[in-house]
Amino acid sequence: METRNTYAYPIDERDIVRMLTTESESHRVFKEKTGSFDLSKAVDFLCKEGTPIKAAFEGKVVKIKNNVRSKDILPLEKQDDNHVIIRHLHDEFSIYSHLTFSGAKISGGQIVNSDDLVGYSGRPDYDGLSCVHFMVYRFLAPPPSRDLASLEIRWKRV
Repeated sequence: METRNTYAYPIDERDIVRMLTTESESHRVFKEKTGSFDLSKAVDFLCKEGTPIKAAFEGKVVKIKNNVRSKDILPLEKQDDNHVIIRHLHDEFSIYSHLTFSGAKISGGQIVNSDDLVGYSGRPDYDGLSCVHFMVYRFLAPPPSRDLASLEIRWKRV
């Protein structure tokens, strides 16, 4: 299933070292372990630590987690790391994960426009690079369920 909205990259193209999509083993393994938690269409943006992360489309900030200090291995239900979730038109949600500790620069309930600063990329974990996990999804069951469908992202043309 494809997004109805059209999204911009959450990182300036000049700051992207590499993008990982379906080749990301962590996305496949996570789905195998959780069953319904689909990361198949997620994109990992590899960049330098502290890279600005921007809203990919306008919407309302519905969740912020900003207090994880380490990348310790956690139980699956707690592996969200520092992140921001934005709700968009057509009941689409975007998630920006692996932000730095206290790196979110927006507030819950805030309305954001495309290109507004969301936060900063976290500690390096990919050969010295930060990995910003970005995904657009729809819930298959009402929240707080983690039963969701990852959507194929329609990207804005530059």
